[in-house]
Amino acid sequence: IEDLVNNCVGFTSFEIVVAAKPIANDVSLLQCDEDGIPEGFTTFNVTEAFDDITGSNPDASVSYYLSMVDAENEDNPINADAFENFFNPQIVYARVTNTSTGCVSFSEVSLEVSTTASNDASLAVCDDDGTEDGFASFNLNDTNAIVLAGAPAGLPVTYFETYLDALLESNPLGTTYTNTAPYNQTIYARVENANACYGISEIELK
Repeated sequence: IEDLVNNCVGFTSFEIVVAAKPIANDVSLLQCDEDGIPEGFTTFNVTEAFDDITGSNPDASVSYYLSMVDAENEDNPINADAFENFFNPQIVYARVTNTSTGCVSFSEVSLEVSTTASNDASLAVCDDDGTEDGFASFNLNDTNAIVLAGAPAGLPVTYFETYLDALLESNPLGTTYTNTAPYNQTIYARVENANACYGISEIELK
């Protein structure tokens, strides 16, 4: 440090800390197109890719964009909880921020629509609980063998009340389920293959 007025020179020291950029892996998400129109468009819950993108870093925050320019400028983030693709496959861009250091990295998320399918099934029980009101308890696992017939061995099945819940993996049902519409109701089974959607089936409860 130089004092130009008094022609004095002094010295000091300081520490420079260089923070590492956060992990930002390129990943793919495979979603089902089960709306009856095989056009390759569906709804993605892009946030499902968080752990694969960040390596499960608890200090990471991720936002998603349609272009790298938008990701760099933080413009127009997409609704990652329910994003409707308009190309198949489609690339969206993840902006990963380390919340402790503020450092940023970018990656690509490839959204692809699956052409595989699982089987529909039906499940019938008697209303023998003493009140004939059309409500009964179902063991949803009783349909697993039908839903998975012809699929690779060992795929997990999860049940949901609505098709949108099954697409977005929201509000999964337990093994035992009591219908909420009397006498006849359709719920949905989602089959996964390596954290990718293999198929979504209709399950008719009678």
